[in-house]
Amino acid sequence: MSTRSAIVRATGPGTFAGRYVHFDGYPAGVGQALWDLYHGEFDGDLDRMLEAIIDKHPAGWSSIDDYPKSCYCHDRGETRRLTVTQRNAYRLCCEFVYAFEAPEHGAPTMRILAADDGRGRPRWEALAEVALDGREPDWASMRGTAASTEHGD
Repeated sequence: MSTRSAIVRATGPGTFAGRYVHFDGYPAGVGQALWDLYHGEFDGDLDRMLEAIIDKHPAGWSSIDDYPKSCYCHDRGETRRLTVTQRNAYRLCCEFVYAFEAPEHGAPTMRILAADDGRGRPRWEALAEVALDGREPDWASMRGTAASTEHGD
C-alpha cells in the first residue's frame, strides 16, 4: 500500500504549495531521502534542491528515493501540473507533508506534518521540525504527534 505525501515550500502561516509523492511518504522514507538529497546531491543548497524537486517537476513524483528517475512528468510523460496545497493535500490522500522554509536569518528547516482526521475535520499536526543544518534525526522514531493546525479546506 502507498503512503502518499507532499514536498512543499511553506508559503505563510499554515499554508504551503508543492508536489505530490506517491510512495514511501513516511518520515523514514521521503523524510530521510530529502535529508540525504539536501546533504548530498544539493550540498546544502535548499533553493537549488526545491527548484529541482518542485519547480522542474510539475506533475509530481512516483518516488523520491531514486531521484531524479521517478518523476511523473519525465518518467511517464504526464503533462498536467499538480500543485499540492493545504487545501487539497488531504483530499489527495497525503498522509505526510514535508514543508521547507528558509528564513532570511537562521537555519533552513523541514517541518514534517502528519494528517489527522480524528475529530471529523481534516487537520495537519506538526510531527517534527528538523533543522537541516543540525544533527540527522532518528527517522524511525517519528510516529507521534504534537501541536496541530486545522486544514484550510
